[in-house]
Amino acid sequence: MAKINNVRDTQRNIGKLRKVSTAPVAVGFGVATPEDAARASKIADGVIVGSAIVKCIASHQQDPSMIGHVAEFVRSLKSAMVVG
Repeated sequence: MAKINNVRDTQRNIGKLRKVSTAPVAVGFGVATPEDAARASKIADGVIVGSAIVKCIASHQQDPSMIGHVAEFVRSLKSAMVVG
């Protein structure tokens, strides 16, 4: 999965969107780690995580504590994000 390595390009694209719309802008491609979530939250109004959560579920699908693993992963993403 691609990481949000090129923050400048993402910021530039968000800037273009903000010029034509007042709608909130969320970033979702390449958000797979707490570090990715932190970078995305600094430049966008929202952060979308999909595939990384699905992968976490898949990697723990046979584990009775799968829900706990997924919750821990989501908490790690949330705690890394900049709010406000």
